Amino acid sequence: MSTESQESTGGPTRKEEEAITQAVHNYPAAFRSGDVQALLELWDPQIGEQLTYISVEKPEPTYGLEAMQPYYQLLCDHYVVLGGDVSNLRISVEGNVAYAVCDILWSWDSKAGGAALTLPARTTILLRKRGERWLYQHLHESITWTEPQPA
Repeated sequence: MSTESQESTGGPTRKEEEAITQAVHNYPAAFRSGDVQALLELWDPQIGEQLTYISVEKPEPTYGLEAMQPYYQLLCDHYVVLGGDVSNLRISVEGNVAYAVCDILWSWDSKAGGAALTLPARTTILLRKRGERWLYQHLHESITWTEPQPA
C-alpha cells in the first residue's frame, strides 16, 4: 500500500492511514457477513442524495442511502459472498478528504444454487472524515481485465 498527501497538510498520520485502510476493508467484510446495516454504516449520512454508488452490475448509479438499502438487501438475500480480497491499495489524503483505489477480487455463490462466480473489480472510494471515522461519499467499481496484446 502506498499513501500520498500534499505537503501542505503534512501527510496523513499513521492512525488516519490505518482508519482509511480499515474503512476500505470493511466493505467486503460487510458483504461477507451479509450485514446490510454494516454496509449502510460505511456511508456518510450527512450528504443524503449526493452519495453515489456505481457498481459493476448495475446499469445506472445508485444515489443516497434510501436507494442503497433495498439494493444491498437484495444482494444479501440472494448471494453468499465468499471472498472480497483487497489488494493494491493506494490512499491519497488532503485534510479531511481521502480517496482510496484498490483491486477487490470478489467471489460469491447464489443462494438459489449454481456455480460460484469470481469477479475482479477495481474500486475507487471517496471518503470524508467525520469525527474519528472515515465515511464513504462515493464508490465506483469497474471490471478489471487483461488488455489484448497485438499479434
